[in-house]
Amino acid sequence: METLSTMLRETEFEDERNIILTSNGCKTLHLLVMTLITPCVLAPVIPARSTSAFSGKSPELTAELQDLATEKTDCATSLLFELLLAATQTQWTASGSGCLFTVRQIVSVMEHQWDYFATFFREVTERMLQTMRQGVHGLQKITPTAAILLYGQLFVLRDIAQSSENAYKCIKREYSEEFRYYLRDPAVKSHLPQKYPITSSTVQLLQDLCTLVLCQESPKALLRKH
Repeated sequence: METLSTMLRETEFEDERNIILTSNGCKTLHLLVMTLITPCVLAPVIPARSTSAFSGKSPELTAELQDLATEKTDCATSLLFELLLAATQTQWTASGSGCLFTVRQIVSVMEHQWDYFATFFREVTERMLQTMRQGVHGLQKITPTAAILLYGQLFVLRDIAQSSENAYKCIKREYSEEFRYYLRDPAVKSHLPQKYPITSSTVQLLQDLCTLVLCQESPKALLRKH
């Protein structure tokens, strides 16, 4: 996933990238998107002779599996960010080749597997909140890598909430309190490292997402205003 994210970031090959993603009626794109939201099965391989003595996962093994699941979520988020960004770019710079895919198309593919999609959407939201809490409470310094991931998380959450009514209802129903009383607090933004060039764009994304979650109007109504 990290390799694919890097490949998608190479803008000089934009036409070739779009042709591959939209080949066979966008089948490649659809399969890639579904892979991102499908949960990985993380289970230890236990020798048959040891099965009877194995009564559960050790705390160390459980922690390791959780770390792997978190790493998979972060990598999937980064790759989905590149896909959503590429979709936005193709709408801006669509060439005569006719190769075009949209943010709405990507989100629609994910909605066909709503249980997986909802789980992934919640995981991305929780990871974003975790990073913000660590920065505010001084539990962990926001590194450049974490700052880039945070930007991608906010971008993904905003685009999905704008394009999926079900996802919008989910984040509004389950996380509105965090956005209202925590993320909207100006003190939260002040804890983002000001020396990072990406910080101002991250703050804007955070404001956009807060507005989206806390506003009484639907995402479509907000988009019409802009």
